[in-house]
Amino acid sequence: MPNINDVFPSKFLVAKDVLRADTKTMPVTVLKIEVEKIGEEDKLVAYFKEIDKPFVLNKTNATAIAQIAHSDESDKWPGAKLLLYVAKVQYQGSMVDAVRIESRIEAAKK
Repeated sequence: MPNINDVFPSKFLVAKDVLRADTKTMPVTVLKIEVEKIGEEDKLVAYFKEIDKPFVLNKTNATAIAQIAHSDESDKWPGAKLLLYVAKVQYQGSMVDAVRIESRIEAAKK
């Protein structure tokens, strides 16, 4: 039987995309950051050099990129080298998989 995620793929990067990677992590480089209307809200969306799917940023992930890029100005984030990974987080009373971000440099030191 087909997997629902294969039949209805997400336009945006989601945790299942990262979990499908061989190492369960995804090294990426920020190509650009755009403001896009997602539903009724304007959101920051990250585009990466290495993958085709854009990634809608929440405040946690936007803050992580800002710290890695040493700037709160998203126009200074291109070129930042990130490591995407999946962590369990609480969302609406349940534990769910979520994409999180850390510096590739810091990840390599672990």
